[in-house]
Amino acid sequence: MNVADDKNEVMFYVKTIKIPLESESTAKNDFQFNCDIEKISLAEYVKLKEQQVEEVMKLFNSKLPRRAFIDITNSRSNDIEIEYE
Repeated sequence: MNVADDKNEVMFYVKTIKIPLESESTAKNDFQFNCDIEKISLAEYVKLKEQQVEEVMKLFNSKLPRRAFIDITNSRSNDIEIEYE
């Protein structure tokens, strides 16, 4: 069985599917999110992520010999989101 998104960017190839009986399952489905964590919007997250990448690049560049630098070129992202906010 094969499953893919409408643009064939994400694909799953399945050999077998086994659904365990409730008595066989050892999984605990009582996961709860920590409510003490500050919630932010996706736009804020993307901005923070970009700032983090800039800081890491500055650190890497500071460790290089003089007149050497690292440059990130824009390439196609492997992120799932094609568009957001």
